[in-house]
Amino acid sequence: MVKITVTVDTAHAGEIEAVAEQLRDQGMEVDQVLDSIGMITGSIPSAAPAASAALQAIDGVASVDAAQGMQLPPPESDVQ
Repeated sequence: MVKITVTVDTAHAGEIEAVAEQLRDQGMEVDQVLDSIGMITGSIPSAAPAASAALQAIDGVASVDAAQGMQLPPPESDVQ
């Protein structure tokens, strides 16, 4: 599974739950609907590169982006 973040355009901000439902219908596993900032987080199967394009085509979706990960070094490491 690939973690993604979907940004909802401002014209559909009030309909974010409906957009999230359409994302689910296209196969996205929705983790969170962040209505105050207009974003929806979740994941799609990694074997489905066309899934991102299908999600992008949904009315109200401004962008579909792969989630960015970050790893901090352990506290005992020299880099702090």
